[in-house]
Amino acid sequence: MVPFDARVGMAWAQLRRPPGRSDASAFEPDQILRPAEALHAYTTAAAKALGDTSRGRVAQGMAADLTCFGGDPLRVPADELPELPVLATIVDGACSFREERP
Repeated sequence: MVPFDARVGMAWAQLRRPPGRSDASAFEPDQILRPAEALHAYTTAAAKALGDTSRGRVAQGMAADLTCFGGDPLRVPADELPELPVLATIVDGACSFREERP
């Protein structure tokens, strides 16, 4: 079972094995996704699967639910994705988490 953390889920989708475990065999390797496909699955495709057309994309008129990472999830190696810092989380347009900076 994949945890709810999207960073871990996207890493699993790209690796088809536990992130950080390069010694592990890939599970169903023919189902490996590219980074953009994994991100799409966790955003637009997830909202569409729920029948929610107001979420899943960053665009004018859409519900503002998003997470700001400390790096580009499309460029970070999948094994490092779970460690990508979360800088902020926005839910319904309001900041619900913001990293404290000294």
